[in-house]
Amino acid sequence: MDNWLRTFCVLCDSCMSSESLVIPLPPDLETRQKWVDALFPTNSSAKFQMKKVTWLRNRLLRQKATRYRICVYHFSRDSFEETTQNGEIVINTDSLPLSMESDDYDVIPRGPNSVCKCVLCDDWKKQTEMVILRNPSMESEKVFLCDVLLHADKGLVRKTIHSLSRSGKSALICSTHFPDQQDPFSILAERRLLYNVQAECVLCSHTDECTAMIPFPSEEEEKLRTKWINSMCREPWVYRYLTKRLAKDGRHYLCSSHFSKNSLRYQTGLGLYRKPGCSPLLSCTNEEERQTVWDLTKSSHEYHPLALESIDSNGIGPIDYDQVVDMLGFTRLIQIESEMHQMRTDNMIPRKKIHGLLEVNHEEEEEELQHHEIGEKEDEEEEDVEEDGVIYDEMHQLEMEEGEVEDEEINVTVSPDPPQITAISDQHQDHHEEEQEQEQKPL
Repeated sequence: MDNWLRTFCVLCDSCMSSESLVIPLPPDLETRQKWVDALFPTNSSAKFQMKKVTWLRNRLLRQKATRYRICVYHFSRDSFEETTQNGEIVINTDSLPLSMESDDYDVIPRGPNSVCKCVLCDDWKKQTEMVILRNPSMESEKVFLCDVLLHADKGLVRKTIHSLSRSGKSALICSTHFPDQQDPFSILAERRLLYNVQAECVLCSHTDECTAMIPFPSEEEEKLRTKWINSMCREPWVYRYLTKRLAKDGRHYLCSSHFSKNSLRYQTGLGLYRKPGCSPLLSCTNEEERQTVWDLTKSSHEYHPLALESIDSNGIGPIDYDQVVDMLGFTRLIQIESEMHQMRTDNMIPRKKIHGLLEVNHEEEEEELQHHEIGEKEDEEEEDVEEDGVIYDEMHQLEMEEGEVEDEEINVTVSPDPPQITAISDQHQDHHEEEQEQEQKPL
């Protein structure tokens, strides 16, 4: 047998890196018939053309076993078992391969090392390096996921999210696509659950709705929490003041004024949220904020973080989306989103600015593109008007016949009398001298 055929997978149409990653077809026809029926359950296939499916079926169902092989990634992880002799992983004799009709949202781990396909990277990764992405059920959730998921091609992200929503299935993606290693649906659950709930800013003690503030990382998110504290504190007294407040049990929040305008986003039906990778600004940089925090350190004001008894009984951590759905009900979630839409319609929430922040979403981007196109049309109309008005940069023919108008020279004379400036042109002065000569001639 040729060397390339030893590692060639007839289904993937490619060679594997090792001979141990391919499995020969069973020698008996009955078992091979079961394998073929499992691989191609129907006569039609979404991924394979009918011609190729027919060729594979005829090739694999020969009376004499073919030398072609298939790779281990066409079998589920449950099809393999570890031997007790030398610890090798072998395939069960009764296992059947997975169907070729399985779509990209299949979350079944494959092969002996449990790999799955990331729908964003289009690459196979270990299941331990991947996380489950739920299918969005509301429009605001789709827009939110398209904005926060980390990927270079945002068009691919939007296409994947819409396909995921239509399929009604969950998918596996690499954990690196999650913003700051946080599940986006835990952020959605927190926004839904704390709708119309007031919270106090951990730095300036300003009170506002939770949907208009940014949650501070919990103790479980140690790296992100330390990053935020170091970003906000440069003076020892500010560090002691902030860490003392963060030591209290509960959920802490920050005002939008402690972030730059470009690091926050507002989505109708969801509220305010932070862009991935953005941190708070350095605190106490202006006199007003510095004086406010300094007065709080000296005053007897007691800070009270937000506490959720039914959820935070086992510690402060990410909120489970399913738990919020069970508590509020899916009907209430839809009602909350419609109420926030109505608040924007009634101008209770300004459209252009939310706490001094520009609202950024896909609708706004489309409006900007429309305004840009309208501006270009107006510029074109202005250029057309100039052509119709026949405005020339060169001199007109009549002006050329009359001649150019020369600038007159100005002579300044000073008399011995009180300072007096007279401006007389050369032509006027010659005309005045001729009149004086005519007056002096005898009659």
